[in-house]
Amino acid sequence: MALTRTTKTRSGTNTRARPNKIMVRVNEEEQAKIKEGAANCSLTVPEYLRRLGMNYKPASTVDKQAITELAKLRGDLGRLGGLLKSIFSEKYDGDYNITELINEIKSTQALIAEKVKLL
Repeated sequence: MALTRTTKTRSGTNTRARPNKIMVRVNEEEQAKIKEGAANCSLTVPEYLRRLGMNYKPASTVDKQAITELAKLRGDLGRLGGLLKSIFSEKYDGDYNITELINEIKSTQALIAEKVKLL
């Protein structure tokens, strides 16, 4: 069995899957926009630029994250609705502060409105 030697370079070994680099100069606005685009797609900046350069449009994960947040908020509203239902039914034993529950519902509705605006 023959062993192959790799030579060390300043950035590591020369046997990388992608050994070539492209250096690009950008201004602050362009850099911020590129970083934002990469973050919205949950990618590193190099991977984001590589995909754009290969005519592949990276899918944004912002919508997926917003939908996940909305699903969690929907569950919260469901639980609050269940509490209100039990309060107004015959099972109400007076342990709940109705004003506090209504305020929680209003704040959850405001959070849902914020998340919908992101979509």
